[in-house]
Amino acid sequence: MRAVREIVNRRRRSHGSKYARLETSRKALARTVQSGRLLRILETAVLDRETVRSIASRSYHHYNGFDKIVLSADERNGEELRLHLWRLEGAAECEIGNVHDHRWDFCSVIVSGSYSYETFEASSAGDKMLEYVHRSRQGSDNYAPRLVNRSRLLRVSAGLIATGESYFLPNNVLHRVKPEAEVTMSLVAQGPQISPTARIFADLDSPMPEQIGATPFTDHLMKRKIEEVIESILR
Repeated sequence: MRAVREIVNRRRRSHGSKYARLETSRKALARTVQSGRLLRILETAVLDRETVRSIASRSYHHYNGFDKIVLSADERNGEELRLHLWRLEGAAECEIGNVHDHRWDFCSVIVSGSYSYETFEASSAGDKMLEYVHRSRQGSDNYAPRLVNRSRLLRVSAGLIATGESYFLPNNVLHRVKPEAEVTMSLVAQGPQISPTARIFADLDSPMPEQIGATPFTDHLMKRKIEEVIESILR
């Protein structure tokens, strides 16, 4: 966590007001978990068929190896409140996620488990990687990565983020995470879209597929997953 804070502090000097807003959002998100509000939201949602159906319609298993469970979304500006759920068997299939940035800033709090993280910067001293850009229609998670360059990335920080810890990242920080517990879950608050594109970096021997799709969960599966999340929080 110290390394994440150092990156944030280094950039805060030139983006003071933005970082103050993100810090406020981070604290509010952490309180959502600490106060038990997240648990109450899930316990209410799982009992309502229409709510489960709505959540299922925008939730799916992500290419980077986790279940993306979108609790609420504003399709006008791209804001979302969602859970990311990793299980070790799913992470093993996908190994480690790709280095990437986002089209939006975000805040996150670890609800259970833990994950290791790395952040990167472009550097001639770094490792060669395939650089892709992608854009997707607002409200859609289907996209076609476009190869634009062979770039060099240098890892500049790494660490572990454990249960109860929270942080925020600006949209253009290159990063990746890997779950370190049997079950790892984070609550994520995605801010409004501020960039039309995002970047993804892949190893030279592991190019991205031409098309990445997102198949929504069925209502039945979504209900079961929410029940599993509730059980995980109550343990």
